[in-house]
Amino acid sequence: MEANMTVIDVPDRGPTIQGRRGHYEVGDLLLLNCSCPPSYPPATLTWNINGQQASRETVIIYPGDTDTVGRESSWSGLQMWLTTQHFKHGGGLLLRCTASILHFYRMSTEVLIASPRYIESSPREGASTGGSSIQSVETIVLGVMILLSIVGT
Repeated sequence: MEANMTVIDVPDRGPTIQGRRGHYEVGDLLLLNCSCPPSYPPATLTWNINGQQASRETVIIYPGDTDTVGRESSWSGLQMWLTTQHFKHGGGLLLRCTASILHFYRMSTEVLIASPRYIESSPREGASTGGSSIQSVETIVLGVMILLSIVGT
């Protein structure tokens, strides 16, 4: 009797999104990267834009690096010109990068980008638009602001 076994070595942590600027407006070029630490087999990275899978034209797949034990990192880029359509849902653009390995591993990370016009006109001002050291807090605050504006209308 023969049987096949696939050994999976999952990444040490989930994917991360890099390259985010302080603010974006309609007409800006969005350039972000998503990376996932080494795994075997390498993770497949996918992008979602406001809950919809990103089109092929906006996604760039980069070659990964192989570590000393044969695990490979994964890299992907998202490149697109921002339009009013991207900010339709409550003034925010929600980007998600998901790393998956076969049917056994799936981890995601999200970035919320608010339109500067939405922040300026919001009655709930005071959200931080500071630097990268507080991006997580900024994302949470902006997410709550968008949800509150949707629920409040």
